[in-house]
Amino acid sequence: YYTDGITDLPPPHGRTEHELATFIATLPRHLTAQQIADAICADLAERVPDTERHDDVALLIVRDRR
Repeated sequence: YYTDGITDLPPPHGRTEHELATFIATLPRHLTAQQIADAICADLAERVPDTERHDDVALLIVRDRR
């Protein structure tokens, strides 16, 4: 399965994959997975309220501890 509900919103609401990665990289490193997901969802809701969005959003947060 594949979901692209954040990166395929029509301009000016969506973020490219690069913009999304850059946004995530600016978040504080001490955040929990839930806090990261909440930040991404809040950013998306600022761009397009839930009631106006017609696509799915699924998040998988993975932290590389190397």
